[in-house]
Amino acid sequence: MEDQGARGAIPVREIEREAVRMLIQQADVIYGYDIHKGTRHLFYGEGTLRYVAQSGQAQHLAVLTFAVDFREESPELEYLYAAIEVLKGSCCYNGESRPRDG
Repeated sequence: MEDQGARGAIPVREIEREAVRMLIQQADVIYGYDIHKGTRHLFYGEGTLRYVAQSGQAQHLAVLTFAVDFREESPELEYLYAAIEVLKGSCCYNGESRPRDG
């Protein structure tokens, strides 16, 4: 059975494409999907999601999910974080999902 969190997720390497960078610029919410653990983490849109939850007003949101290798030896996590910082001006990912040694 296919993991529903991975469906439609964009590989991080696709950020090199202008079309994907435009999608990032237009996104209201951006998630990173950990391809090894099957977990999803918020990278952008915390304020938007908080507003929707508090106001109770449903909104049409542009949501992107990127398939990310969160392991320490992979550069994908930093690449996604940096791309969002540059293209959106901020990134709310807190780094708590990265595996620790020991």
